[in-house]
Amino acid sequence: MQNWKDTAEKQGFELFNDGTGREASEKGFSAVTQDSVDYLTGLWTVSVEHTRNINEGVQILKNNSAGILKHLAGIENNTGNTNVRLQTIENNMSDVKNEVSAVRNGIDEINLHGITLKK
Repeated sequence: MQNWKDTAEKQGFELFNDGTGREASEKGFSAVTQDSVDYLTGLWTVSVEHTRNINEGVQILKNNSAGILKHLAGIENNTGNTNVRLQTIENNMSDVKNEVSAVRNGIDEINLHGITLKK
C-alpha cells in the first residue's frame, strides 16, 4: 500500500490526504476579502447587464422575424395560384396560335387564288 502511495505522490496526487491541507476552504466566507467581494459583485453586475442585452437582442430578433414571416406569407398568397394561372395562360396561347394559324391560312388562300368580288 505504501508503494502505491509513494507512486501517486511522485506523480502529484495526494490520494491518501488526511485533510490538513484544506485550511482555506474550511474557513468559508470568513476568509473573503472586500476586494474579492467587490470583484465578484462586479462580475455579477456585468453578467446581469449582458443577460439584459441578450434578452433585448432576442426580443428585437423576435419582432423582426414576425415582420419577415408576415411578408413571406404575403408573397406566398400572391404567388400561390401561379401554377394555375400559368396553365390558363398556356391554354389561351394555344387558342391564339390556332386563330393566328387560321388567319395565316386565309391570307395564303387570298395570295394563291385572289379575291372574288360578288355583286
